[in-house]
Amino acid sequence: QIENEFNALSEFFENQKDDALQKSVSFLKKQVTELLGIPTPREKKEFHLQVLNLWQKQIALYEAILNLEEDPLRGLLAVNELKSAAEELKIINLVLEERFEELKS
Repeated sequence: QIENEFNALSEFFENQKDDALQKSVSFLKKQVTELLGIPTPREKKEFHLQVLNLWQKQIALYEAILNLEEDPLRGLLAVNELKSAAEELKIINLVLEERFEELKS
């Protein structure tokens, strides 16, 4: 998914095409809805909340970027925040990979 989002952002900025970025927003919204529907063990609630918050942040950033022409300041702030969100996503993905490996063994 990370690669898809990177490609969607590249397509938006390089070719002014927003289809892929719109799809990323829709995908993330669906993920949030699905994650909210999963019962979460007490010991995993904090991580669960971190994932939800990050996905909500990505949705807000991507929507601000998609509306760059209507609200340039908000869009530029979102662009500046992308690196931070990407770093957060990397950390969460590492934790998910570790947990997946734990489950496999």
